[in-house]
Amino acid sequence: MYCPSGRCLTLYIAPCDISFVIIYYYYYLGGGGSSVFGMERSSEFFLCASLLVSHASEGSFIVSSSLFLCDSVFLHMAGLTEEDITEEAIHSEEARLLNETRKITQLQANIAALQAELKFAEEERTRLANSLRWRRMMAEVEKDEEITGITAAMTAALNEFRASLRPPEDYDEARENIPYVDTDDYADFSPIESLFDDRLALVWELVSGDGDGAAGERAVRHRRAMLMLLVLTVNLGRLAEFAGAGAEVVEETEELKENVTSVWQQLLYSDCGLTPPEKLEWKEVVQIFLGAPYDTPA
Repeated sequence: MYCPSGRCLTLYIAPCDISFVIIYYYYYLGGGGSSVFGMERSSEFFLCASLLVSHASEGSFIVSSSLFLCDSVFLHMAGLTEEDITEEAIHSEEARLLNETRKITQLQANIAALQAELKFAEEERTRLANSLRWRRMMAEVEKDEEITGITAAMTAALNEFRASLRPPEDYDEARENIPYVDTDDYADFSPIESLFDDRLALVWELVSGDGDGAAGERAVRHRRAMLMLLVLTVNLGRLAEFAGAGAEVVEETEELKENVTSVWQQLLYSDCGLTPPEKLEWKEVVQIFLGAPYDTPA
């Protein structure tokens, strides 16, 4: 057998001694080392051994061993060839790396753009869902004359309030000996207060009257009560704008807001008649469309 190193060994041994031949082959012909296979002897050469065992005669074997010492140990272990480490091959690999890096950068930019587009689409979907929800509730309100009448009653009460900001035509300050602005008739907020008191009382009546009628009828009453409270709250939010920004209006409006807030809190966060699903639904409505202080537990 051809042997580049010139080392070649043929032994005739008994079958039971073949392990000795292998050990002798790796340790003495392979140069020894820390491994029984001799692979760690040196990083400067690669050991490639072949053993050919054939039956020559009864009770004996012929073992032909060849040792190859190669200076390209690192290339073989790294899975490279001489062509792989040429300057042209290295430049080609660098070009591929640069191309993949550019591809990753472009993909990352695409992902960022898609994420921004997704966020915008999600926000738009939420806005449209809320808009649709509000329109459906207002369509319900429009079908109930008693609820739609709240806005008309509020307009009438506001007109009375505005009229009270000016003295009546027959009012004579000299005769009365008191300026009109110092009288109880000035900035009379009682029509608005009466409106809210009456409607809030009706809300409580609709919610608490659970002893009458079936469950479906109770659900209808609860729905009317909450829509009524919603319309009252919306009108209250516009009250200062409608009536003017005077100190009297601000003070009276804050008192009304406290009363309305208390009703929301009791209905949504205590056992005052609404079912758990109804509470969950109207908590969402308050959080989306009204906000603080109506969505805050007592």
